[in-house]
Amino acid sequence: MNQYDVLIVGTGPAGLSAALYATRYKLNHLAIGEIKGGQVGFAFKICNIPTEKEILGVELAQKMFDNVKNAGANILLGKVEFIKKTEKGFLVQTNQEEFQAKTIILATGTKRKKLGLEKEKELQGKGVHYCATCDGFFYQDKVVGVVGGGNAALTAALYLSNLAKKVYLICLEKNKQELPAEIVWIDKVLENKKIEIFWDAQVKELIGDENLKAIVIESGNKDKELELNGLFIEIGGVANLPKMDFSLDKDSEGLIKVDKAQQTNVKGAFAAGDVSSGSNGFKQIITAMAEGAIAVNSALEYLKKFN
Repeated sequence: MNQYDVLIVGTGPAGLSAALYATRYKLNHLAIGEIKGGQVGFAFKICNIPTEKEILGVELAQKMFDNVKNAGANILLGKVEFIKKTEKGFLVQTNQEEFQAKTIILATGTKRKKLGLEKEKELQGKGVHYCATCDGFFYQDKVVGVVGGGNAALTAALYLSNLAKKVYLICLEKNKQELPAEIVWIDKVLENKKIEIFWDAQVKELIGDENLKAIVIESGNKDKELELNGLFIEIGGVANLPKMDFSLDKDSEGLIKVDKAQQTNVKGAFAAGDVSSGSNGFKQIITAMAEGAIAVNSALEYLKKFN
């Protein structure tokens, strides 16, 4: 069986950062993830990384992956199905192999939240989408909607405005001061004549059988039907974790609780990035990178005590 000092679950900013530092510490390590660069690749444009004036999400994801791989990191593209606590550490199972590790770093990020509406599952890919950069191309010169008020929703609306003839932005927030997004994105959205904002609004119904035809929103205690061709849901995420035979303490949002060392309540298990409660809940690429570096440094110190 393959045995490692550190096994990193996830290949997004946190996981890749951890893999890079594990390489520099000369730790016997492996990082396993499904997507090169994680969810970063689904972002439209990123302008808050000090090394980049601006960069497309897919470009940054590939750049991070290539740089870490070229530095000598041991990376495997695959899906972790199950993690078991053992006397020696952890047993990590994919659909093809098993790995033994003395410590693990969970850097699995989040998966997209859904609205929970009737027909949402049936219409997924048929007008209902969760990634504007993946599926926006199909809506050139059409009418689309975006649900959400954070950075992901606002940047999705801006991206789609370059393709669609009209974009509806549907926000729970009552005004721009309440939007949980960076001011620069808020200003760009407000200045964009293609984007119409519905404040204090939520989607109540999806209309369509074979394809999405319209939605019903409640805005200001009134229902309104909007005809559109596509709806992009950008309302955040929930922890994306494999099955485990041990329990991790989590916060009210379902994120793994960690201390300043990114240590969980389970000895030898660390967490970093969006799946954790670290960085005061400030979920950014740069904070995920920092948490990944801290987690592997903490794993190193943990290993020293048992070697």
